[in-house]
Amino acid sequence: MDSFNQLMIAMGVYHQGIDFIRELPVELSQIILSKLDTHSFLNAAQVSRKWLAVSKSTSSFRKRARRHIRRRNQRLAQVLPPPPSKQSTTRILSKPIMSIPQTKIPYPTFLNTKPLNVKNSTTKSTQPRKVIRL
Repeated sequence: MDSFNQLMIAMGVYHQGIDFIRELPVELSQIILSKLDTHSFLNAAQVSRKWLAVSKSTSSFRKRARRHIRRRNQRLAQVLPPPPSKQSTTRILSKPIMSIPQTKIPYPTFLNTKPLNVKNSTTKSTQPRKVIRL
């Protein structure tokens, strides 16, 4: 570990919080990422766009990631229940839907309000007022 620290000091990137993969040449970054196990390698690919680009840069890295994801999905397929068949979903969808009665919201309407007193109006309208609900 001491040699790694000396290398980082020599490169001038020994400060905490410095992205060493971004600072190193691509070839050295690939060598470092190749030493990781597959799970750590996939986690490292999610750190930043630069790390993702380095992890996608060689075909061996891409094959390794695909193989890991395929194995994980196969293990999950053994545990999960089978997907519903087309017949069971159509049977569920063909059942009648119960209607739920709508409750009326007690908002005030124009009929519930008192008529406005207009001073200059001599004729009154005989048409019923329309109810407006908000």
